[in-house]
Amino acid sequence: MQWLVFCAVACLAVDILAVCLGYTLAFTLDSGLGFVTSLQLIRPVFLLGTLVIWPLAFAVFGLYRRHRPAHDDEMPRICGAVLSSALLVALITAVGRGNVARDFLATLPVVCFVTVVSGRLLTRLLAHTLDVAGGASSREVPPPPT
Repeated sequence: MQWLVFCAVACLAVDILAVCLGYTLAFTLDSGLGFVTSLQLIRPVFLLGTLVIWPLAFAVFGLYRRHRPAHDDEMPRICGAVLSSALLVALITAVGRGNVARDFLATLPVVCFVTVVSGRLLTRLLAHTLDVAGGASSREVPPPPT
């Protein structure tokens, strides 16, 4: 049970880092291509408030559930959570009159999808390595009752 909680917390931490990296890459791509708005310094501070949306959307889509029968459905869940989060970020920036370039909003879901999937893959590989090396989760099946 403690191993499952550790894995869920590790996924949350890696997801937050992946989304921060996604924001940084999207902002860098947006600025590097010459589509810079006049409010370069206000835009990142305004967008920091939208970082909370991502882990909440991931939780709503069930990416932190400890008892998932199969990991086959994780990719559609990640895709749905990333697209929903990106749409909420676009809505908040439109309603809040944040001066955010459309190019940034277009690259954000793509870059965040790549970073989140990469982070999830690395987390899964690390968890599997720790599990095999140290027997972190006891998978002993009790004998059936007679």
